[in-house]
Amino acid sequence: MSSEQVSAPKAGQDSSQSSPGSAEQVDAAREAFNEAYAQLQQARKHLQLAAREAGVDTAENLLSKAEGGLGELERAGGELATSVRERPLQSLGIAVAVGILLASLFGRK
Repeated sequence: MSSEQVSAPKAGQDSSQSSPGSAEQVDAAREAFNEAYAQLQQARKHLQLAAREAGVDTAENLLSKAEGGLGELERAGGELATSVRERPLQSLGIAVAVGILLASLFGRK
């Protein structure tokens, strides 16, 4: 399992195919992906601890599923980056909608 995070595009890469705001959109998507990855890693650690405390002998099965989820998340992150590059305005709209939804769910009242 890799704890490697998605890196930013290097200077000098061809950006002629992207719109002016697409770099920010890719960075925002990358940041969201990295945050989700970190949360999944944290959940994995909690799962290990809970399984150890409960004496569950199927902890390895649960951990292998969590690692499979990490692989799936990495694959989805690659697809997300491609989608953002192909449809930057649609990606921005979705990101704004998700942000508003999360703010309404987790906002303080």
